[in-house]
Amino acid sequence: MAVYALVREHSPSRLMAAYVSGGLAFTLGVGAAVLLVFSGIELHARTDRTTAIAEIAAGALAMALGAALLVRRPPLEKAAAAQSGQGRAAEPGLRALATTWCW
Repeated sequence: MAVYALVREHSPSRLMAAYVSGGLAFTLGVGAAVLLVFSGIELHARTDRTTAIAEIAAGALAMALGAALLVRRPPLEKAAAAQSGQGRAAEPGLRALATTWCW
């Protein structure tokens, strides 16, 4: 919803730069915190058991995300209506597409 509000402005470049840089700062901060918290944990990463568990967990996560995207994707008619709108922010099409992707 924040990007929709930024796109509606006449000159969104300054606001979009602040939005992106804020997201980058948050991502780097969370990443640094995770590294600091988990720095003392030792996993025997080269054992067959650890590798098998990691591969099964990654595969299950990938399957779950794929299924969620398949179930929650917007219908093609709404996406086509959003692209066929005139101007920068076509109200009905863009709003329909934005509200479709809100979880």
